[in-house]
Amino acid sequence: MKARNSRVEIEYEGVNISEDVSPFLLGFTYNDNLNEFDDIEISFDDRDGNWHRDWKPKKGDRINATIILENWNGEEGVISLPCGEFEIDNPSFSGPPDVMVLKGISVPLSVSLMDAKKNRSWEKMSFKKIVEDIGKILDLKTVIESKWDGYFDRLEIKKESYWNFLKDVCSKDGISVKIFDKKIVVFDESEYEAGEGSFTIEKSVCKRYSFSDNDTDTYQKSRIVYTDPLIGQKIEKTFTAPERPRYREQTKRELVISERATVPGKTKLEKEINTERRAKKELRNKNKESLQGDFDIFTPSGFISAGQVGIISGFGMYDGKHIAVKVSHKIGGGYQVGLQTRECLEGY
Repeated sequence: MKARNSRVEIEYEGVNISEDVSPFLLGFTYNDNLNEFDDIEISFDDRDGNWHRDWKPKKGDRINATIILENWNGEEGVISLPCGEFEIDNPSFSGPPDVMVLKGISVPLSVSLMDAKKNRSWEKMSFKKIVEDIGKILDLKTVIESKWDGYFDRLEIKKESYWNFLKDVCSKDGISVKIFDKKIVVFDESEYEAGEGSFTIEKSVCKRYSFSDNDTDTYQKSRIVYTDPLIGQKIEKTFTAPERPRYREQTKRELVISERATVPGKTKLEKEINTERRAKKELRNKNKESLQGDFDIFTPSGFISAGQVGIISGFGMYDGKHIAVKVSHKIGGGYQVGLQTRECLEGY
């Protein structure tokens, strides 16, 4: 049987530099995040001065990275994980000994996604069309994985970055958003969480594990009330969560939502449907972080990505279906995975 091996392929400004830099690679980390930017960090032994004297990395330089596993899990062959394209935003140099660290994010530095404050409005447009319009403005492709497509009579951004605006709009209706490989990706969390588990984490494969079961700022039900400016009527809806496990008695805490912005919909019926949906999703936003898991895995059987649903097994009361919210892939002394999860919610 051939020995297994792990390595990372690195393209720098379109040139494959893997063989040149492999002898100097100290460590590589790729953080795959569910609802944030992805990022990488690469550390090099730079005693020969290649980076800080000759190559001189610049902020905005592009890096493509792919993790390669050879002869993994007792099977001959190669499996790979394309990490996507990143732009260097924080090169640093320290010593002795001389070490160059390149940090990059999945958002082009030339795109005014995070910092520039914008004023803009959209009228009589669906959620998906608004996302696509922002993508065109920022020269980013869009990938939309959500059945829901609410209609907005008017939606407005005032002195806010496109990123914060998009996250806020998505969050209210249970949608996650991330930037990956020059794409805006939006998806419905509850649709993901309703899927079957595609991986299993057992205690025997964990180098370290911990669970946090937090009650702070969680609620049993939600109530939303507002007067809709489009139809000129008051709308009120309530939603009660299914019975939550690990409570001696169910709490009676109620989340009251005073909705100022227009809830999507063209008619009163659509408004009522979307108001009830929003009551569910705002309650979900409060409760979804209640049970969280954190694992370091010895020998992962394959690649896990943020957004995948898996089964946590062998931990007693903490067993169940979880969604991966952050996956840290590390190369350096072998292949290691750090995994952060949260329990999937049922019914909302």
